[in-house]
Amino acid sequence: MQPPLGRPQRQPQALTPAVPETTVVADARALSLAPGRRLRTRVAGVFLFLPLLARVHFEHLVSQAGYPGSTMVPATSALLSLLALKLLDKERRSHINDFNFDKAVGLFAGLNVPPKKSYATDYSYRTVRDHQHKLLSGWIGAVAPVLFPQANTFSLDFHPIPFRGDATGLDQHYLPRRGKAGPSVLSFFAQEHESQVVCYANANLTRRDQAGEALQFVEFWQALTGGNPQWLYFDSKAVPYPELSQLNQRGIWFVTIRRRGAAILRRLSALPASQWRQAVIDTAHRRHQRIRYLDETVRLPGYKGALRQLAVTGLGRERPRLVLVQQRSGECAGTDRTLRRTQSRRGRAGDQREFLAPRLLGERSATQRRPRHHHDCTGQWVLSLAGQATARL
Repeated sequence: MQPPLGRPQRQPQALTPAVPETTVVADARALSLAPGRRLRTRVAGVFLFLPLLARVHFEHLVSQAGYPGSTMVPATSALLSLLALKLLDKERRSHINDFNFDKAVGLFAGLNVPPKKSYATDYSYRTVRDHQHKLLSGWIGAVAPVLFPQANTFSLDFHPIPFRGDATGLDQHYLPRRGKAGPSVLSFFAQEHESQVVCYANANLTRRDQAGEALQFVEFWQALTGGNPQWLYFDSKAVPYPELSQLNQRGIWFVTIRRRGAAILRRLSALPASQWRQAVIDTAHRRHQRIRYLDETVRLPGYKGALRQLAVTGLGRERPRLVLVQQRSGECAGTDRTLRRTQSRRGRAGDQREFLAPRLLGERSATQRRPRHHHDCTGQWVLSLAGQATARL
């Protein structure tokens, strides 16, 4: 018998109906902690943060703050899942699909898998300012003895967050990267100078509330530690002149950059060269090492008393930079910290990158290195900067 010619006939098969694939849902009850279980991940470094969380009893801080949660995703797991995204340098919650089924990230948060982007986005609308304030107070109070036990110096600054949606109800703020004003959400930060830890933040600000935010931080720190900060660094727009007087009455030293008006620039340009002093910034390979400065006493509207003003030239800018500090007799510490601040603005205004992940890994970029300096209180300045000194907020 000859075999049949042509292509062999396909055997009939029973058709299997198509059914949708069941997606794994984040659920704390489905987490397996069986002995010997192993997980493979490319982001295992986030677990290095767990000893600090256990030391400060993070779950108690979340419970005391009153954050919302559920049986499937408790409040602590919700915050840990968001914290993991920050540690992994995820700038947008809409770009987290590559972690949807990473069981190791879910284990970090106490879940079987991390929540999806819809939950991460929706959770922020279920919280209020009081939740963040209570958690921030508890967190800073717990980590301060560990990370910055002798904290007394802070850098303050405002940062506009651009908004690309419907701009209804938003103020116009200057956006450094765009070079113009645009609709944005104004945020305020206070950063401890030595440890570079952000100790205070508020993103629920309007232009009307901007003036009193520095004093709000002082009240926050006093309620937390029982004392006022010793030193504050901030820009001219951060604190108006009447509030400078209140800071001085509280015994707080401050260094701020003054706005350069046309009349001030004309007066400085008319002064003879003999009134300006010479100074040297002995940083290797620095283009502008020799500067000139003018030390004088000024009075400002709304400020009770006199202020010390340093006009500095030779920093690579055409116009001089004006720096203000309190005028107190018998002390030179104010001058010692003033010229340090003159170099602390470069690279900060336009830098909007995340800073939490590099700090946890112990990395320090060129814009984070702090200056080493000294002053002999006789008028001769010597500054040794370990890089471009930037107070990054």
